[in-house]
Amino acid sequence: MDVSIIYVNYFTKDLILDSIRSVKKYTENISYEIIIVDNNTEDLSEIQNSFTDVKILKLPKNEGFGVANNKGAEIASGQYILFLNPDTLLLNNAVFLLFNALSEHCNYGVVGGNLFDERMNPMHSYMWVTLSVPYILRTVFLPKKFYSSIKYQFNFSNKHKKVGYSTGADLMIRRHLFEKVNGFSNVIFMYYEDVDLCVRVRNEKFDIVNIPQARIQHLEGRSLKEGSDTEKQRKRLEMNIESQAKFLNNTLGKRKSLMLLQLAIGLFALKSFFYKVANLNNFNYIRDNMNFYLLLKKKYIDYEKSINTRV
Repeated sequence: MDVSIIYVNYFTKDLILDSIRSVKKYTENISYEIIIVDNNTEDLSEIQNSFTDVKILKLPKNEGFGVANNKGAEIASGQYILFLNPDTLLLNNAVFLLFNALSEHCNYGVVGGNLFDERMNPMHSYMWVTLSVPYILRTVFLPKKFYSSIKYQFNFSNKHKKVGYSTGADLMIRRHLFEKVNGFSNVIFMYYEDVDLCVRVRNEKFDIVNIPQARIQHLEGRSLKEGSDTEKQRKRLEMNIESQAKFLNNTLGKRKSLMLLQLAIGLFALKSFFYKVANLNNFNYIRDNMNFYLLLKKKYIDYEKSINTRV
């Protein structure tokens, strides 16, 4: 088996059905299997009846995105694993293109394609690792257009591009490498688990690479059904900050994490003071950045204390 395609279901049956149809429509020249890991949500008999070759693994409780993917990887038969979001639609033979890139380049550890939104506009497909000294320095000393523009998140060229991390919406990795780095983090419930995985892959001296020829539509947010848009955004922000705190603990440890956060807070405090005194534009944006790092520091300290309490 060449590739195991893994979905995690959380009340996204209809989205997965559409995604599987796109996989069946476009995927050729390789052998593959489809695995759905259900986080104790809904009856998936419609999928099973429509696609009898699909493997379905039902978990007794909601384990979160990363852990559920790990469970799916445990029963996978493919040499390569493609973690695919339920709200994705293949636009071409993307699975083969990603597989072929990994097969031909032994230094590639993780690959992902170019993502398009619902209206087929280029969207976030990869980026730098944001919780790092280089990125923090960029955000402090460079205008926003030099670090957050779509051109730093989408590959407009026709060439493979080495990146900081590839979004988990369409992430392919060799199964033996996934096992070597112990898969997705078991402590990150949702969000930032893709960054965490890519950092550990990079620590094994492999590259994270965007393959622009692989084209996938990402209907982002469709899988978060409950609540209003404002409520969804609030939940996503809370979970994102908590996941980033856990990422810091996983990759840097306490001393380096606090040093990194204090560096960011100090630099943004100085910049916001200068902007306020000089009455320059973007003061609110800079202050919001400082407040984000203050909140992340508090969340990290709370998380670190909870670990020590459990021990």
